Amino acid sequence: MKNTIKVLGIIVLVAIIGFSMAACDDGSKDDNNQSNNNQGNNNQGNNNQSSNPFVGNWSGTANFSGQSAPATINVTATGWTFSCPNAGMNETGTYTRSGNSATLIQSGATFGNATISGNTLTVMITQYQYAGGTGTFTQGNINTNPNTPNQGSNPFVGTWRASEREDGVTYNYTITATDTTFTCIGTGGGETWIIMSGTYTRSGNTATIIDSGEVFTATVSGNTLTIEGMTFTKS
Repeated sequence: MKNTIKVLGIIVLVAIIGFSMAACDDGSKDDNNQSNNNQGNNNQGNNNQSSNPFVGNWSGTANFSGQSAPATINVTATGWTFSCPNAGMNETGTYTRSGNSATLIQSGATFGNATISGNTLTVMITQYQYAGGTGTFTQGNINTNPNTPNQGSNPFVGTWRASEREDGVTYNYTITATDTTFTCIGTGGGETWIIMSGTYTRSGNTATIIDSGEVFTATVSGNTLTIEGMTFTKS
């Protein structure tokens, strides 16, 4: 009988301890789970995470009204800066993203749209004075400042000549290019005049020349320079 009472006492004691432990649970496990869930929700709300393909420095060409010029677009996780010195453009804003597509925002309005395919970023501007402008970029940097030298081996530097005959008169054209300037002089019929005089930027064998706000594109292949449909030979 005594043994039976001892056994019952032990069972009651174990039950009391169990209930006491359950009552002392502070819910920290549930709190931790809730915290983790909130963290996950916060991550889902941020659409510009580390896997964002837009983040980086992009360089390429911007096109406005049929004219092209070197440009850059620098993108962070939250904002962008679109710069095209030759067009007097330096715009900034924020953006939203869904995968490889983004909407560029400036002052609360849509500035344009951007997409990424491989290593190419394409921008289409839809508002403001640049509406209809486009840009194509790859990651990296090029010189977009027309007042700084074009570094490296510059195939444009030198003197280039061309001639044509019209109405019995021979016209001769001479281009003189330095690392920063581009000048074309014409002679013929007893007259001499300046056809073009400006600065330029270069990407490889393609140059963008700026003369009093006008934009011209020139290319070099070997000893031949082509600009506005006319070819010049290096001398």
